[in-house]
Amino acid sequence: MMLRRLRPLFLALSMLAATLPSALAQSAAGPAPQAAATAQGAEPQAGATQGAAGAALPLSPQQFDALVDALSKSVAERLGKTPPAAATPAGTAPAAADHPGAAKAGATAAGAAHSDAMMMAMASEAPFSEVFIDVMERGDDALEQFPSLVTESGRIPTLLSAEMNGGRSRSAFFLLLAACVAAALAVEALLLFALRGPRSYLAGRMEGAASIWALAALVSLDVVVLTGLWLATHGMVIGLFDGTEPQARLGYLVLTSVFYWRLYLVVFRIALRPGLTPARLAMVDDHEARAIYRWASAVILVAIALSDFRRVLEAIHSPQLVVVCAMLINTAILTSLLIAAAVAVREPVAKWFHGLSQEGRPGPIVATVARWWLVVAVPVFLALGIARVYGALTTWDGVHTAILLTMHVLLALVLLESFMDKVCRLMRAEVASVTAAEEVAVENAELAAEVASAAAQPVVAEPVTAEAMPAAGAEPSVLEIAPLDPAALERAAAEQAAAEQAAAEQAALAEQMAAQERAAALHAIARERAIEAVMRCLRVAILLVSLSLLVRIWVVHGVGMMEMSRYNALAGAALPAGAILLAAYCAWQAVDYFTGRHAREGLHGGPAMPGTDVEDGLHGPRSRMSTLLPLLRVTLMLAIIIMAGLTLLGQLGIDVMPLIAGASIIGLAISFGSQTLVKDIVSGVFYLVDDAFRVGEYIDCGKAKGTVEGFTLRSLKLRHQNGMIHTIPFGQLGQITNFSRDWTTMKFNLRFTRDTDLEKLRKTVKKIGAEMLEDPELKEEFLAPLKMQGVADIIDNALIVRFKFTVRPIKPTVVRREAIKRMVYQLPQQGIQFANNLVPVQAMGGDADTGAGAAAAVTRARIANDLAARAESEAATG
Repeated sequence: MMLRRLRPLFLALSMLAATLPSALAQSAAGPAPQAAATAQGAEPQAGATQGAAGAALPLSPQQFDALVDALSKSVAERLGKTPPAAATPAGTAPAAADHPGAAKAGATAAGAAHSDAMMMAMASEAPFSEVFIDVMERGDDALEQFPSLVTESGRIPTLLSAEMNGGRSRSAFFLLLAACVAAALAVEALLLFALRGPRSYLAGRMEGAASIWALAALVSLDVVVLTGLWLATHGMVIGLFDGTEPQARLGYLVLTSVFYWRLYLVVFRIALRPGLTPARLAMVDDHEARAIYRWASAVILVAIALSDFRRVLEAIHSPQLVVVCAMLINTAILTSLLIAAAVAVREPVAKWFHGLSQEGRPGPIVATVARWWLVVAVPVFLALGIARVYGALTTWDGVHTAILLTMHVLLALVLLESFMDKVCRLMRAEVASVTAAEEVAVENAELAAEVASAAAQPVVAEPVTAEAMPAAGAEPSVLEIAPLDPAALERAAAEQAAAEQAAAEQAALAEQMAAQERAAALHAIARERAIEAVMRCLRVAILLVSLSLLVRIWVVHGVGMMEMSRYNALAGAALPAGAILLAAYCAWQAVDYFTGRHAREGLHGGPAMPGTDVEDGLHGPRSRMSTLLPLLRVTLMLAIIIMAGLTLLGQLGIDVMPLIAGASIIGLAISFGSQTLVKDIVSGVFYLVDDAFRVGEYIDCGKAKGTVEGFTLRSLKLRHQNGMIHTIPFGQLGQITNFSRDWTTMKFNLRFTRDTDLEKLRKTVKKIGAEMLEDPELKEEFLAPLKMQGVADIIDNALIVRFKFTVRPIKPTVVRREAIKRMVYQLPQQGIQFANNLVPVQAMGGDADTGAGAAAAVTRARIANDLAARAESEAATG
């Protein structure tokens, strides 16, 4: 059946194949033998063919030209053949001449008989060339009926006369019909005007997740308008055109067509939203949206009108060839209009498609479609017209129906993709807005904290009297400070306390607002990721359904490869497989959503490049969950793939038990053959379960030390502070010392002179520790303030004093450097001096050179001891 239906499509190939032997023979034999062979018939041609088969190749230019001429003549002869006219029975011609109506009926019957004969020839095993000739002859016959088409069109007003329609005249009917159409369109316009306020309000609510409900509400308002239009047209049909008279049937057809016109147009209204830019799904401006909307409205209206005209011809029982002639003309008009519309809106539609390719979804494919869509659309429209012509001439409309349904499916895909892309764009805009607000709030909080810190510093202005000011030209002298007023001091202290309290309250409020904005940003990001995950799942589901529909359209309706019952059986068997694949994809999207937040932390916890501060808080240790997630994601992905694959194979009727058994045996063999690998993997699992280290922490495993940069199933990667990478198998780690957990106590020694006042040193260091606790950049790091622990040692010319503080493990060395800097700056101001490098040496009566050598030896020993002590201290603190 399918081959017989597709037979005309391969006509050219068959004709070339049929004429090729004779053409080869003629070109090989030359012009004179060619004429002789043509005159002798089929048997000489066969002989010539056999002779040409042994001809030498390749052909010469003269032989090639002769071959082309022979092919052309042979095709022309085959196309010029017409079946002999049937003998006319005696008496038929006079009867037809005497009665024109009988002649017309005879012509109609002859056309119908010719159509039936053509269809019987197509259903038989006739050659392709004969089928093509029959189709072309039927096309010629149909086009020759154009005068009859005009005549049949003139019968329509006659059927609408008052005599055949209960006394209502044609003019009254047309006026009533026009009034009904205008009233129906007015109802739609009034409803749109009445709902203008709610539509504008919903269009202004296009923000984040609320946009989904706003878009759904707008669609529901469109449904309300469409329902009102249906009630109006249906009510007018029941009240004014209820009957079987020609006027009633034509009125019903026109009003129903008006409703379907507006129904199809609602789809484009939802996507383009002329006048409602915020709710527009397509990324085009108002002018471009109105252009696409107008052309779509014109194409739909003309298509429905042409279809109604054909239905009217069928309703008045016009001859079949006349209806076919109308279908051919309608197809030419509609195809030309489609191509003209595509050319007119090529740039707006390309912009629409290009908007779908932004933000990496689905980028290259849609970008290519946006660039070349017109090159693809015009041949598709031409193919649609050709298929329609073929269906009109052969009464088999499968290919035309398949192409038309395919276009509907593609249009639905574009609209759904536009909707999902619109929602994702709005979600990204909300995240960007909330993130910007968070950054502003954080900056305000930092500024408020600085203001509060500045307000906490005691600033007292001491007034200077005029008498104390030096005269002009006088020598500079020491200023005499006027005595301070106690009341003024109290007022200044009260004002400073009030300012400090106000600044502190402002800083607390700014910090609270920053925390709120930070929480809102995190919530918006989580909501965006959830919606994008849902959209990806919906996109895959829609693609699977669309693919199933396209297969059904072309396999069942397009080429007739199988019957509907057979396809339904195959589709029923394939449906569980598709559901399994979709469920696996949705499961992975769920895993990616719940683990994505912690996985993205790794983007900020990578290795610090040279020249950056490793301890600035951006490269600190990650949480335990973010450390385990890479391994967990891989495990879950493998589990989903294996389970989905085994379930799919089982659904397809494949026994999976041998696969499972074979995999078990192979895994057992690998385990015995690679015990060291198994040891490394198992050791790594237990290290992670014990939470011995996390990514970003500084550890010492005996063999090496450094920051944990990452790990695999088998090994651990450590970044040394000098930049080297150590890759150590888990089985060789051994004892692990973690320097980045909970808190760190830093201890360091400083050398002071022998006569240092230790109590004064203790109080001064305590004051420095209190100041560091008030520092906005350091106060969050301290768990115990800086203080003097006591004298650690006494050497020849110095006291070695130990200090300590406890901080969080992120940046202890930064705090230590800041503490030493402040001590170096403030201790000399209090009269506390650091020890120098002078070494007293008693020569005991020796000469000066001997004493100098002894002093140098002592100095070298002391420096070596200091370096060793410092190295030990740095190793202990990491």
